[in-house]
Amino acid sequence: MITELEVRRADSTDPRPAWAVQGPTELSIYQTVRCNLHCSFCLLEHAGTPQVPDVTPELIANVIDRFPTLRTACIAGFGEPLLSRFLMDNIYFLRDRGLYIGLVTNGTLVRRRLKDLFPGSLGHVNVSVNATTAAEWSELCQRPTSEFYEIVDGFDFLHRLRTPVYASYVVTRRNYLKMERFIVVARDLGAQGINFVNLLPTHGEPYDTRSGFWDLVITDEDQDAVSYIDWLKGHKFAAMVHAWPQPISRHGCPSLCDSPFRMIGIDGAGRVTACRRVSPPTVDSPSFQAGFAGPFWDSYRESMLGHAMLEDKCRMCFGNWKAL
Repeated sequence: MITELEVRRADSTDPRPAWAVQGPTELSIYQTVRCNLHCSFCLLEHAGTPQVPDVTPELIANVIDRFPTLRTACIAGFGEPLLSRFLMDNIYFLRDRGLYIGLVTNGTLVRRRLKDLFPGSLGHVNVSVNATTAAEWSELCQRPTSEFYEIVDGFDFLHRLRTPVYASYVVTRRNYLKMERFIVVARDLGAQGINFVNLLPTHGEPYDTRSGFWDLVITDEDQDAVSYIDWLKGHKFAAMVHAWPQPISRHGCPSLCDSPFRMIGIDGAGRVTACRRVSPPTVDSPSFQAGFAGPFWDSYRESMLGHAMLEDKCRMCFGNWKAL
């Protein structure tokens, strides 16, 4: 039986780009809402996130069966995925279904939770280091400095698993001058790459707030920070950096986010989101059981085009300044 999607793909007169025709290619798995750290900038610390079950292989199977266009899966937050007892089951299930698997973790539990992982099971791991020293990490995450060295040990463990590992660092107006030092730290850890991550707004923070987010996020008006970042792009190890912080603006938003047209995010309650960064799965989103597939998927994404990026948190998210 030829589906409507196949007919539309074969129709060369369809003016829409490929991503507006096919189903989602990226699956974001919000594995758990539990975390063992208390990072001051983290959305989880401010979101009042409802307690929901962890994601299971059965739920992932439901999504993959409904969206055969999925090619990659990222197991991530808003909590720490290595706390979930279903983590290993999900990794092996995704591998058996042929999806490329990425994992985002704070790194403190890598050796303990991935000790039985088969080499080559993960496409890559991104470790949210977010500090240049153990003392700095301890203050940021409200945990003993000894746990920072668990992260260091985790990098060594992942190298032995032949798993590409990246290091990330949340950049703000207060710490951007430490970016050069972080490049050296990441290189010493043996990271294959570095992701400098923008600060993201907390849930419910209004666009016109006069404190919090706008005091910390780097904007196009912060010329010292912008100039420093431009200078750092000429660093001898700059080729390690896969993502640079993107200055945003308080004066207009270009609405470049492509998340609603490329991905679907799920949590353990069967809730969904079309956002990679600031909108967790919610009860307001149509669930899989309600038919989040087929013609509904097409109409949903088309309705998002030009309208999805009007919420305050979207206008405060760097994803609207560059498509990833």
